[in-house]
Amino acid sequence: MHPRARSVLVVAAVVLVLAAPVAGLAPAAAAAGDAAETLGPGDDGATSGDAPMGVDAQEDDDGERNATSDEPGPDVGSANVTVLQTPEVVGQPLVVEATTTNEGTEAGRKVVQFEVEHEIVDRAVFVLQPNETKTVTFRHVFETPGNKTFEVDSGVNRFVTVEERRPELSVSSVRVEPASVEAGGDVTVTALVRNTGYANGSLPVALELFGEVAGVKNVTLATGESAEVTFTRSVHTPGSYEATVANASAEFRVTGAESTASARTTDSVLESASETPGFGPVVALAAMLAAALLIVGRRA
Repeated sequence: MHPRARSVLVVAAVVLVLAAPVAGLAPAAAAAGDAAETLGPGDDGATSGDAPMGVDAQEDDDGERNATSDEPGPDVGSANVTVLQTPEVVGQPLVVEATTTNEGTEAGRKVVQFEVEHEIVDRAVFVLQPNETKTVTFRHVFETPGNKTFEVDSGVNRFVTVEERRPELSVSSVRVEPASVEAGGDVTVTALVRNTGYANGSLPVALELFGEVAGVKNVTLATGESAEVTFTRSVHTPGSYEATVANASAEFRVTGAESTASARTTDSVLESASETPGFGPVVALAAMLAAALLIVGRRA
C-alpha cells in the first residue's frame, strides 16, 4: 500500500474512536459501570436507609415476645390478714395473722407492720423465695377499755371494742331437799352461784320464804368459780311452799298436823324465825313465858 494511503486510514480510525461517545455508541461495559455506580455496592433497589428484607419481621417477632414474656424479678404482694381472736375485755389478747406469697421468679424481701391506734407495735421482716408463702402472727393486749383500731401491712383499718373487766355473779339454780317433809321437819334450800364475769366479786344471796326474806349470805367468787349456798329451816305449818333465791325458785310440801316443836336454824345467817310465817308462833309464846318466869324468880 502506498504510504500516503496508509496514513489516511490511520487518521480515519482515530477520528472514529474519538467520535464514538458522542454518537451514543459507548460500550456495554461503560453502561454497566454507570448502573453499578448509580445503585451503589450492595443496593438491591430499596431506598436509602431501608433495612434488608426479613429484618423488620425479626424485630416484630422479638417485640411480641418481649411484650408477652414475664419480666424476671420478685413479685411479693400485700399480706392476706386473718383475725384469729378478738378481745372482749381488758387483758384479753388480739391475735391476727398475715400471709404473704412471692409469685415472682426471684427471691424478694417483705416487711409486714402491725399497727395499733396508728402506732407500729410490731413488725416482721423476711425473704421469700419464688412461689414461697409465709405466715406471721401478731398479738396485742389492750390495757384500757374503749374502741380500738388496728392495721396490718398498711391494709384495712379495723376496729374492736374492749370492755372493762367486771364480775358477773348470778344464781343459776335452786333446789329444796327433801321435796316433802312432815310438819316440824327440816328442809335445806341450796342455791348454786356462779361468777361468769372477768373479775372477782361478791354477791349477797337472800332466801325468800312466804314472801319475806328468811336469810341472807354473802358469797365471794373469783372469775369462773361457782359455789353452793345452803339454808336449813324447819317449817311447822302444813302446806305447799316456794323457796326463792334471786330469780330461781323451787317448791316443797309440808305434810301432817301442825307441829308444836320449836323452829331450828342450822346455818350461820342471822334471822328471826318467830317473825316468819310458818315457823311456829308457839316458839315466840314460849320465849315470852320464859322471860316472865325469870322476872318473877328474881323478885322472889
